[in-house]
Amino acid sequence: MIISRAPVRISFFGGGTDYPEYFLKEGGAVLATAIDKFSYVTASPFLSHLFDYSMRISYRKVELVKEVCHIEHNVFRECLKLCNFERDIELHNFADLPAFTGLGSSSAFTVSLLQALHTFKGQFLRPHELAAEAINVERHILKDNVGCQDQVLAAFGGFNLVEFRTEKDFVVNRVPLPPQRLADFHRHHAQSFGCRRAPAQTRGSKFGRAGSHAPDGLQRPRYFGFRPAAA
Repeated sequence: MIISRAPVRISFFGGGTDYPEYFLKEGGAVLATAIDKFSYVTASPFLSHLFDYSMRISYRKVELVKEVCHIEHNVFRECLKLCNFERDIELHNFADLPAFTGLGSSSAFTVSLLQALHTFKGQFLRPHELAAEAINVERHILKDNVGCQDQVLAAFGGFNLVEFRTEKDFVVNRVPLPPQRLADFHRHHAQSFGCRRAPAQTRGSKFGRAGSHAPDGLQRPRYFGFRPAAA
């Protein structure tokens, strides 16, 4: 059995500049950290010749299907197709946090699923490749209006300043935190998971309406994002 996990993230500066609609024109950068809350995926062989279906997919519901195209869950379906699976696999997903917390849980699931599927086939993807593939799945295959920071943070983990140039060309700069600074950070930071965030389509439409009329509002947090990295 393969067990994979990918973390959700907290973003501090630069949100919105991780959308290609913005960073392809202006450049983008996000200061964010992964946290110790994860989306998990397990992958194990499924003996389809003993059953009247070829795959078992489990999340908040269970799907027993004969063909990949019959899977209702769009992320499971498209990732299985992308990785050329047709049968004989059982997948389960569970998470530490519910959906729509605004912490990138959907992308954490996509990254965790892709990691599990590639590992199941004996393939190793570097974090950069994994993040780029997750971006491709969400933005181009599923046509979701999402940015690119969630997939990068889920694939790399850690506290990072991420600079975006294209969807495949991004630079992840680790932000070193000495033990004392990390302890100070924990003392002055509180997390609450009680609110539900709007779906990606809603956020993307709001970004689209802003378009080129709000570059200054996005540039300010992007420039602020560079300052902590130099401190």
